[in-house]
Amino acid sequence: MALPSASPADNANYSEDVSNSDLRAELKRQYYRGEEEYFGDDIKYDWQIETRMFKLQDLAPVSSINGGLKRLCNKSTTFYWTPIVFACIYKAWFRCHDNHPNIDFGKFFAEPFQITPSGPQTIPDILKAHAHLFDQAISQLSGIQGGEFGHGPEERRNWRNYQLLPTSSALIALYDEHLTPPERRSDRTVSLDAEARRRSVVLVLTRRDEGLSQPISFNGIRSKSLPLARDDNSGIDSARIIRVPLDIAVQFVADLQRREDEAMSASSQQNASDASAIDRAEAFVDNILDNPSGDTSKQFRIDLALEKIDLRKRGEAPDEQGVNHWGIAWV
Repeated sequence: MALPSASPADNANYSEDVSNSDLRAELKRQYYRGEEEYFGDDIKYDWQIETRMFKLQDLAPVSSINGGLKRLCNKSTTFYWTPIVFACIYKAWFRCHDNHPNIDFGKFFAEPFQITPSGPQTIPDILKAHAHLFDQAISQLSGIQGGEFGHGPEERRNWRNYQLLPTSSALIALYDEHLTPPERRSDRTVSLDAEARRRSVVLVLTRRDEGLSQPISFNGIRSKSLPLARDDNSGIDSARIIRVPLDIAVQFVADLQRREDEAMSASSQQNASDASAIDRAEAFVDNILDNPSGDTSKQFRIDLALEKIDLRKRGEAPDEQGVNHWGIAWV
């Protein structure tokens, strides 16, 4: 294989049995892993750092344009909770997308809201607070994109990448369990898959269906449902509420968002958003392969990619465990 735009000396360093497509694929893995590392660190703070965490303290939560509104955008649902379940959700969400979800502009499973003791405690009150929050957010986002808040043209163009997804308004997830700490295995690791099966969430339809391609139904996961174990759901149609294991909930939301994305596939905005990550990965690879001689960082990435390709050919799996964002040994 000859590297594009490389000198003969550069090409002499690379094995002839490594195809250009293999090298490009391995360099793309480097790109996506780097993007995920930045994304994971950033979103971890939203879920775990006390000062950054959204608090649901009353029935009239305020959506802030300064940082808060963007965090509400591009999320498939809204997650109301108390303890930390980020690691389980994070791993399950990536698995639902073959470990390469679209993470552009903060796209993720949900934006978390911690319910404080002074906040709403019943499902009807949580739904009221949720409606209040999204009414504000929709108005604010519309105002920004319409130029009502003094944002310049460039900033307004950037805001076009942020949407309040219909699924996030139509569906909430409530984590209300207080379980014992996870068991560590003999090697002191924690199985996030086991934790995701052990924990459960309540999914509730809000009846805010504007923008959905079709109504949301829990019929496909009814067979996986668990006892609701709440006595505050009077007045809520049983078809609108369900408790399921956490891994089932994440898969349900991922499938739901995929359905909505496919329904929007004719939208130029949707296509541009999906294509942007692919285009950036291709540009990353093109830059690495363009005249790598004399650039130690490019040389390092190519050498690392070739090393991993060689390991795979020898049947030795390279170390590709996902980036650890939660500070515990996990599998």
